[in-house]
Amino acid sequence: DISGALKLMGEQDDDLCPAEKYHEVFERAKGPKEWKTFPIGHYDFYTPDGLDMSSAEALSWFNQHL
Repeated sequence: DISGALKLMGEQDDDLCPAEKYHEVFERAKGPKEWKTFPIGHYDFYTPDGLDMSSAEALSWFNQHL
């Protein structure tokens, strides 16, 4: 089982690594845990807008749990 804080972020329109594939990992985590899905595709996290979204989400999580 997974212990410690877990933040999973995925892309809703990701054909390479579908977010649904990580559901089992998320369910096994004891928490605190959070799953965030963005309405973008796989490589969109690497665009300026995608990076802004994902980094803001990650920073908020790290500030709470680290």
